[in-house]
Amino acid sequence: MTKVLWILFGFFIASCDRDYDVNTTSLECDTAMIMHQNMVPYNGIDTYCVSLIKYVLDGKAYYVLDNCTADMLSMPVDCDNIVYITNNGKIDGEVIISKEEYFFKNAINLGVIGILY
Repeated sequence: MTKVLWILFGFFIASCDRDYDVNTTSLECDTAMIMHQNMVPYNGIDTYCVSLIKYVLDGKAYYVLDNCTADMLSMPVDCDNIVYITNNGKIDGEVIISKEEYFFKNAINLGVIGILY
């Protein structure tokens, strides 16, 4: 039984995407998104103005940039950088208001995971 678990663990490790492009685990995706934004992980102590907030909606992680100087949130994206609230999944797509309302009404805010330092 132990050998089977080690073999399964080996397959799991071997199947991980090293570029963090698709099908990454939540923790790997958090790290990839923080690095992509040139941020550092938030330790709960440092002050910040620009931050990366993690949300979960329907079992999937989404990330939103918050900028206190612009008093705005960016569009929620998943780990594959697909924008949730647009018609084509891209930043330049048409915003679907019903999806935007659904997201911000139902998504669970897990808090700040990265800050621009």
